[in-house]
Amino acid sequence: MNQISFRYHTKFILALSLLLILSLLSLPLAKAQDEARAAWQVASFDIAANVLQSERALTAIATLSIKNVGRGPGSGLTLRC
Repeated sequence: MNQISFRYHTKFILALSLLLILSLLSLPLAKAQDEARAAWQVASFDIAANVLQSERALTAIATLSIKNVGRGPGSGLTLRC
């Protein structure tokens, strides 16, 4: 009698686990929302530098060509040195 009860419980747990797995697999998957953002890419750059060693000074001019390759409009760009 104890062996029959064990088999019944094993089959019940197996069926319940299978039902739980199937129900979880049937749920719709949530997809990540992809925002339209600006993504900047440097297309080209030119740096001209003048070093005055006597004054320990550096004068530099940089020319950058930057392109928005993202899917959204770019309202601003910050450059830091």
